[in-house]
Amino acid sequence: MQENKRFYYKIYDDEGVKSYFKCNLPNDEVKKLIKEFEKDHQEYYNNDFLKFLKEHDPATEEIDVCAIYY
Repeated sequence: MQENKRFYYKIYDDEGVKSYFKCNLPNDEVKKLIKEFEKDHQEYYNNDFLKFLKEHDPATEEIDVCAIYY
C-alpha cells in the first residue's frame, strides 16, 4: 500500500503575514503553481493562494504551528 507523501510549507504574503500549510504537492510543483497564480493576481494573499492551491490539490489545508520549549 503506497502512502501519499505530505509536504509542509511556510509562506508570506504581500502584507508579511506568515502562514503554514500542508499538501501532497512537491516543491517543484508548488513553484510552478505560484508562477501561474502570479499571472492572474496583482497582490498576493495567503488565503487566496491556498484556495487556488486547493483547486489543484484538494488535500491542501492551512495548519497551525506552535513552538515547544523544554
